[in-house]
Amino acid sequence: MSLKQIRPGAAFEATFDSAVRQMLVDGLARAYDTAVELHDEARGSNERTFGFGVYEYAVHELAEGATDSKGRVEVASTYPSFRLNIGEFQLACHRVGKSEFEDIWGCFPNAESAAHTMVEEQLWLPGMVKHLGVENARKLVLAHMGNNEEGLRAVYLCSPWRTEGTRITAWVYCERLWTARQDAQLETKTQERVPDEVIDEVVVRRRAKKVHAHEEG
Repeated sequence: MSLKQIRPGAAFEATFDSAVRQMLVDGLARAYDTAVELHDEARGSNERTFGFGVYEYAVHELAEGATDSKGRVEVASTYPSFRLNIGEFQLACHRVGKSEFEDIWGCFPNAESAAHTMVEEQLWLPGMVKHLGVENARKLVLAHMGNNEEGLRAVYLCSPWRTEGTRITAWVYCERLWTARQDAQLETKTQERVPDEVIDEVVVRRRAKKVHAHEEG
C-alpha cells in the first residue's frame, strides 16, 4: 500500500467533518489577519516576531472556536504546548511554511515546542504496517503555511512519522484542508502523494471586526 492510498480510518472521517474543519481553518485565518495587521518592520517586526505572533493568535482563536463548539472541541493544554482534544484525537498546531506552493511532505515545524511528542512511536515499530499505524494514530498536527504580506496560504492535517532529536522530520499522512489558490500547478504537486479528498474544500470565513463606540461616525 503506497502513501497515496493510506487513509486514517473511520474515526478520523467522523471526527474531522466539515464543521470542525471550518472552525480550524477560520481560526487560523483570523490569527494570520491579526499577525499581518500588527506586523510593522519599521518598529522592529521581523520573521521571528511574526511567527511568534501567529502561534499566540492561533492559540487564542482556536481556543475561542473550542468554546463555541458546544463540547466537540476542548482545549487540552496551553502551556508549555498548545493542544486541542477533538473526539479521540489530540491536535497540535504549528506553522510549517510560508507559501501554498511548498510541498507539505517536506515541511515541518521549526519550533522545538514539544512537537516531536506528537509522534506515536509504538505505531512505527518494525513489522507495523504503515496503513494500520495511521488508522490507529490519535495525535495529529494542524500544519499551516502563511506569510506577513498575504496571511494564511494553506492548511493541512498531518500525522507525524519520524523525528530527529526534538524535531519532526517526516509525515506518514497529510490531508489538505484549504489552500489560497486552487490552480493546476498546486493540484499536480500535492496530489501525487496526498490521498483523495472526501470532504468538500473549506471556504475561509473571517469574523468581522468589532466597531468600538469611539470609532462610529
